[in-house]
Amino acid sequence: MKRSFAVLLFSLIFNIAFAQTTIISGKVPSMKKGKITVFRPSKWLIDSDINGVSLKKQIAQNGSFTLDLKAIDKEIILFTVWDSLQTKKLYEQYLYISKGDKIALNEKSDGKVVITDAGTNHSKLVGVSTYYDVGEAYGDPLPDRVYERINSFYQADKLLIDAYLTQYKPSKEVADAWNYHLKYARLAAFYSIYTNNPVRRNNPKWAAVFNQLQDEVAISEDKALISPSYQNYLGQFLFANHEGSREDFDKKPAKFYDEWFGGDSLRGKAAMEIDYINQLKQKIIERYFTGKVKEQMYGRVFYNLIHDQHFFNAKSVFNDFERQYPNSQYIKYFKKPIQEAAARLENTIPKKAIFLEGNTTAKWDNILEHFKGKTVFLDMWGTWCSPCREEIEKNAAALKKHFEGKDVEFLYVTNYDKSETKWKQLIAFYNLEGSHVFANEALTNEIMEKIKGSSFPSYAIIDKNGKIVNVEYPIDRKELIQQIEATLKN
Repeated sequence: MKRSFAVLLFSLIFNIAFAQTTIISGKVPSMKKGKITVFRPSKWLIDSDINGVSLKKQIAQNGSFTLDLKAIDKEIILFTVWDSLQTKKLYEQYLYISKGDKIALNEKSDGKVVITDAGTNHSKLVGVSTYYDVGEAYGDPLPDRVYERINSFYQADKLLIDAYLTQYKPSKEVADAWNYHLKYARLAAFYSIYTNNPVRRNNPKWAAVFNQLQDEVAISEDKALISPSYQNYLGQFLFANHEGSREDFDKKPAKFYDEWFGGDSLRGKAAMEIDYINQLKQKIIERYFTGKVKEQMYGRVFYNLIHDQHFFNAKSVFNDFERQYPNSQYIKYFKKPIQEAAARLENTIPKKAIFLEGNTTAKWDNILEHFKGKTVFLDMWGTWCSPCREEIEKNAAALKKHFEGKDVEFLYVTNYDKSETKWKQLIAFYNLEGSHVFANEALTNEIMEKIKGSSFPSYAIIDKNGKIVNVEYPIDRKELIQQIEATLKN
């Protein structure tokens, strides 16, 4: 009796577990060896790699695949199939997924992909646009054709979604997800084109269309967080308002100080010299957002400051966030790296850091005088440059360790910086042993011309005779080590 009950219990548990397993599987022979990526627009902050991808899977030689999506429930995902090099999209589709869904994608003989599911009807909505491509209208000086093309995509999506909701009558959660996606679709698409060009941002005709679309929706709407278009809009909103405010700081300082620092220009200028990103984004978030949307917007700031290695004011901003959202899911993801970074900001400048003259009349030849007969690795960076900081974090300590005791000098030249205090804080933060120059604009231009650099970061190896060897960005550390070692032998 006991054995029969145990078998029955095991069978029941197994069947429940299997029923809750979420699977997307299928066979797409023309896409064999392609790569599948799954992007979760509403969850990417807590479940993604650096490119926002939550799951990757290679399609088998015969075109078959199976994805276990056990973490996904009640959300719209972006399912994409790429070629084997992951440079070209072969197929892309939004899919609403809930726990226990069994969705199949199978390619027919005519090349068409047919999607079926096990009774939920979630797969019945296919063809919703994943990108509103305005084509050559993107370069138009006026917004008319851009809006017209965006609206044509929107109207097509509206027909699809309305027909799906009418025919299949899905749950309120599913209907709300797609309706909110539709609600913000035009604004999100127009926003990305409007904000990426400062000329457009300052053009009243572009502004009129944008304001019309913005007036149709709420800026902060918790229930819309499930929709990909709203997530896109939120990213655009934070970017545009931050960039616009920074532009005011540079070109209309009185307006900037009035808006964000109560007219206190001394306090505003001092604050912006140290941190022009995190505190300003916090001010934007506190002004425009509430509830769960505000919580997520803070999450975006934390995600980006960790990725971009911009930790000034991070601890203060995080502490404010934690007081408002003590039970937030983001605390366990972001608290530890932010605390660790804040501790590193208290580091002292390493004893082996040497400061050379560079902010007055120094020339490149004056700098090289310090390294006669030596091989030099030159890093042209800036405290304002997130790729520069990322590369330093990834490579500086490892390179220094590899060449310890060898005849290699490390020269770090910071460019277009305003605050020596911030510069020295980052030297301490990264424990940057080596020689350091705070370059004036003339020295920056001279060095960049010598090494044929066009952007930051730029790198070069200078041999003991002054010959310059260019180094590509991003750094391939293994290749760079080989380059430096070959230079040492010459």
